Formats: sequence, C-alpha cells, structure tokens
Amino acid sequence: MKKVERSLLDPFVKWFFPKLLPFVPARLTANKISYIGLLISFLSGLSMAFGFLSPWMFVLGAFFLFLTWITDTMDGVVARARKQSSKLGHYLDHFGDSLGVLFIGVGMYLTNGSHLIIGIIASILYLLFHVEGHIKVQVIDTLELPVIGPTEIRFLIISVILGQVFFDYGRPLSWFPEITGANGWLTRFFGFSSGMTFVDFIGVIAIVFGFFGLVFEVINTMRRLYTLDNKVKK
Repeated sequence: MKKVERSLLDPFVKWFFPKLLPFVPARLTANKISYIGLLISFLSGLSMAFGFLSPWMFVLGAFFLFLTWITDTMDGVVARARKQSSKLGHYLDHFGDSLGVLFIGVGMYLTNGSHLIIGIIASILYLLFHVEGHIKVQVIDTLELPVIGPTEIRFLIISVILGQVFFDYGRPLSWFPEITGANGWLTRFFGFSSGMTFVDFIGVIAIVFGFFGLVFEVINTMRRLYTLDNKVKK
C-alpha cells in the first residue's frame, strides 16, 4: 500500500517517536498499547462527562486525549520495529480510533451546559471521513493523509477542550450574546432552551466546515474513481 503524507506534524512524529522505542518494555506489545489507548480515550470522555464537578475534569480530559496521541502513534512504531504487525492490531488501531471519536465527542458535550446533539453530529461527520478514507484505501491501495490530519485534529480538539475551561465555563459564550445567548439567533435556530457554550459554538463551526469538506471529498473521490474506471476499460 502506498502512503501519501502531507500532515504538518508528520516529520516531527517520524523523528521523535522512534526515539521513545528503547523506553518501551519488551512485554508491552503493540496490541497492548492499543488496548491502553482505547482505555485512555474512554477515560478522557468520562472525565469530561463529569465536568459538572470541576473545570479540572476538562483539563484531565484534555490530558488523557494527549496521551491517546502517544499510544495511537507508538503502537504502530512498536509493531513495525519489533515485527508485531498483525490483523488484530490493524483492527484494534482503526476500530479503536472510531470508538475514541465517540468517547471524546460525547464526553465533551454531555455535561457542562453544552448540547449533546452537537457533539453527536460532529462525531458522525468525523466518522464519515474515517469511513470514506478507509474505503478509498481499499479501492486505490493508497493512504492519503491531508495537511490537517488526525494528529493536527487531535491537538485542535485539545485546544477546544482547554478553551472551554477558560471561556465562560458551564455558561453560554459571552462573546456573542446576540448569537449564542439564551435568546441568540443561533440558539433559537437550533431550538435550544438555553444558550450555547464555547464548545457548542466551535462544534457548530466544525460541523459546517466538516459537512462541506466531506461533500467536496466525496465528489472528488468519485470523479477520481470514475477516471480510473474509464482507463481500465480502455
């Protein structure tokens, strides 16, 4: 399988993570790292679901999400370096990523004055990108990572989580009361009975851009596959 990487952080990832390999115990296999990463992503979502206890629960959730970046990268590094690649590992890696999206997406919006439906829609869009990408890999045997790839998106989400802590935690975003307040036009548009928090507002922006981005990606992929099909016929 050919791999095309345009990720901004990819050069750093390829340079830094192999240096951590000597510190990974031999008994800690690639699959065990994947299991640990799945558990940590669940803890990240669970921490934020208990955000009503303290803003520090969101900080803890962001920290756990950062740790998933390490486990999600190191399982592949360990598998390749120690020849532990397996079908189970491939399954754990990708299905674990999907579960992680749900854990984080739901956890961010489950409490703290936010609206769960926004987190669910944002998670569904992300998963659709995930599915579309893997189907394309099977069809054209090429994995293409965009400039803003999974690593960059993970750090953007961490920034949003921390932003929720510092910007009107648990309350409607005060920046644009005419938009996100209890009587703001965006709040009324969605039919919410309460104002929209910082993560609500960012989530709506992500949904809008994600929707149009997905439509563009699907159309572009279909045109590309149509061209390939015609070449085969000729």
